[in-house]
Amino acid sequence: MQAPVLQMDAFRSPAWWPRATLMALTICAAAAHAAGPRVPLPAPYYSFDLASPTVQAGIVGAADILEYGLPFPTVVVHGYELGLFSPLDDLDGLAFGRLPPPGTSVSLLFSVDRGTVGVMPPDPLLVPAGIPFNAQDQAARHQAAGDEFMSLETFPLALAGRAGGPRATNNTLVRNNFDEGGTSYTAQPPTSAQDYNAADAPQDNVDASAAFLPPADGGTLTNVYFSATSQSPSLPLLPGGSFPSGAHIFYNFSPREGFPTELYAAFYQLGLVQQDDIDALLIHDGGRQLGVFDEGDFVLFSLTPWSPSLGTLPGHSVDGAAADVYIARFGQPPTIFASAAVLGLGHPADNIDALDFFVCDDGNACAVLHGIQSNRGDLNCDGVVDFDDINPFVLALSAPEAYPLEFPWCNLYNGDTNCDTWVDFDDINPFVECLGVGCPCP
Repeated sequence: MQAPVLQMDAFRSPAWWPRATLMALTICAAAAHAAGPRVPLPAPYYSFDLASPTVQAGIVGAADILEYGLPFPTVVVHGYELGLFSPLDDLDGLAFGRLPPPGTSVSLLFSVDRGTVGVMPPDPLLVPAGIPFNAQDQAARHQAAGDEFMSLETFPLALAGRAGGPRATNNTLVRNNFDEGGTSYTAQPPTSAQDYNAADAPQDNVDASAAFLPPADGGTLTNVYFSATSQSPSLPLLPGGSFPSGAHIFYNFSPREGFPTELYAAFYQLGLVQQDDIDALLIHDGGRQLGVFDEGDFVLFSLTPWSPSLGTLPGHSVDGAAADVYIARFGQPPTIFASAAVLGLGHPADNIDALDFFVCDDGNACAVLHGIQSNRGDLNCDGVVDFDDINPFVLALSAPEAYPLEFPWCNLYNGDTNCDTWVDFDDINPFVECLGVGCPCP
């Protein structure tokens, strides 16, 4: 199966947004928002894919490593510093090789592509707690490609055993495409988690993401691991280029200091074939030699939907296999690490585009801390709490069954202004506070 070919004519389509248009939309959208996480996750480094409007407008390149910036992301490593010299090169996976010790309990962070649908509605325990957004919800709002989600399941990075905490085959939104929390991807469209976008609205697609704590010696990015799409023209020029593959993983000790890119792991070392395309990466480089895939190393990865191995890897999902996460240990064939269903995915169109992690023992508790919150008191979902919310609040209070019919993209629990997970008469006085001095609880 061949990967679909991107035509240059697509860059001249209505999806192409010039810089001035993006700037205008950014300014216009700044007022409406949901509420940020109680504890925002650290801002990651990341990349947008070739079809992203921010890339097509020439603001950043698809092979660049980016960091948070307003109104647009800031380039911290240019593609050419990684050996990706063509404007059609596309960074496809990013990692820094610094996973915690095996056995540590983690939640997976992941991004999805524009076509992802999801199979699970927002978790019924989290919605009343004011955490109402997940991948299916954001996909239905046509803005999931620029988001980051966390698994409610937790995983041990070890051969045996499972992490503690409640089990939930679902996910929640922890990083919105543009606002909420101050650590977003500043991805287009510049909208809130609670906004509903047109189905054909161009979306930036986060196709690589990795948290990284810069060293104390000035913040030089070091130990950078990455993959590139199988269509990247520079692949034959990189190490391993005699058999170019989107399933090669590359390593650069310090790209901003001019170090050359090396081959970390070839496709066959991961139990893959040349035509496979790695879509997302996590790497633990704990072996004898840094930057070399050897004993003690393991790689977590997902594959693009057109990768031939999706139908052959043991444990793959019947539907949505491009949302499965696999683990490849040195000298061993890859095995399933997290199936799509465990992550709240599994629709045939679902596809994971980026992977990261954070240490977490209890997925539900971490979701309450780090999840994007509903905007309490905003009952008409216009981004502000004002007198226009009074009638919707009365409707939510008196006829909760009618409220979602009139406000289908709002969260009834925005009316829970005393944070007791119920919408009732006890919320009236706190709602008055929301209109005046601000809601008395998060």
